[in-house]
Amino acid sequence: MDAFAPVPDAAPASTVAAAPEAPLEGLNFIEQAQVLFRVAACGPTGEAPSRFDAAVVDKHCEDLARAYDEYRKGWVDIAKAVPRDAASGEPAGHRRLPLRRGDLVTALSTFPDASEITTISLEPAGDIRPIDKLRPERLAHELAVHRSHLERLLEKAHSRTDNLEKEAQTELPGEIVFDLAALVIHGDEPVSLRYFKLGPDGAAAYLTQADIDARRTTRPRCETSSRTSSSGSGQARTGRCARSGTSPSTSTTPT
Repeated sequence: MDAFAPVPDAAPASTVAAAPEAPLEGLNFIEQAQVLFRVAACGPTGEAPSRFDAAVVDKHCEDLARAYDEYRKGWVDIAKAVPRDAASGEPAGHRRLPLRRGDLVTALSTFPDASEITTISLEPAGDIRPIDKLRPERLAHELAVHRSHLERLLEKAHSRTDNLEKEAQTELPGEIVFDLAALVIHGDEPVSLRYFKLGPDGAAAYLTQADIDARRTTRPRCETSSRTSSSGSGQARTGRCARSGTSPSTSTTPT
């Protein structure tokens, strides 16, 4: 072979663009979820509204961080050391896990590779929209109530119904705060939050503005999709809460 023969051009890089993701069905309350993630659950991403006292949020997160660290040491790290049964009956990472409590933090500790988790509980998921209108002078009280409940839940590694019922009586949605705290503990961040109802065939129908305006659902549920917060292309998973109670369709629409 001629030592000076031209080197063949490298194959051109593929110019085929990845297919865009299909738009989500229904209303996506991700903006409210990101604020609640940052302010109440103390996530590393998201923005606290300027009307809130930053010192109040910082103190809340400083206290809550200790509870998170203790839970990781006393539960998550231990659970990670337990051998996993690979025979799940479904492809790895695609298990569906119906759990009998609204306890996403325990579910993620036990099944860290799961991409879809369904929890079922009596407590309402709650309406996430009040974070838009929460008065600044109410913030410290709301955070203190939710922090107290979270610290108790994480200390016992168990979600008692009476504690969860108390969270459901606050202005901010306690069950959603609990789910967002689970994402913080496990290094995830929310990418969508939607409400849905179940059709006669069991399929999820996501709430639209028309549903909210007409109040056309009586048993709303919520669904939070997340991904690993360290990378925008991190592991994606969906947490679906099958709970009864209020949602944007059964409470007053913010003005």
